[in-house]
Amino acid sequence: MRQLLRLGVLFILFVSVSNCATIVRGTSQDLRAESTPSGARVIVNGEDKGATPTTLTLKRNRTHQVIFRLEGYDDITINIDRHFKAGAAIVGNIFSWGLIGIVVDVANGSAYQLTPEELNASLNQMPAMSRMEFDDEHIQVVFLTPEQVSDEIRAKM
Repeated sequence: MRQLLRLGVLFILFVSVSNCATIVRGTSQDLRAESTPSGARVIVNGEDKGATPTTLTLKRNRTHQVIFRLEGYDDITINIDRHFKAGAAIVGNIFSWGLIGIVVDVANGSAYQLTPEELNASLNQMPAMSRMEFDDEHIQVVFLTPEQVSDEIRAKM
């Protein structure tokens, strides 16, 4: 009987500090991040979150910027927006906590949906750079990778 009473008190406490969208959806959302080719670093809001493929857990109450970065390839940036989900925030709270629940859902982010939900980046390989070298008898074309170009620029500084 005591255990049943404890469970009842815990349930009432949980319901009193939560609301519909917070309970059902949570304050964060999982997004799948993949790239072609795989192995690109995933940078979210300036923080490295690992290499693709990966699953990102992002807070719903803000927008995010995701950068896919792989050496020898152009970076791809995807902006993740948040969109208000009226069904989760309003309809569910009409039957539970009303305005208080709506305010809490909006404040903690559970009233929002992040889009896009799947992040697929097709990375474009950077073109090789070239330069011509010549003397009185020969013309030579040299192809450089982006890393070699960077190294030459640093060497000349």
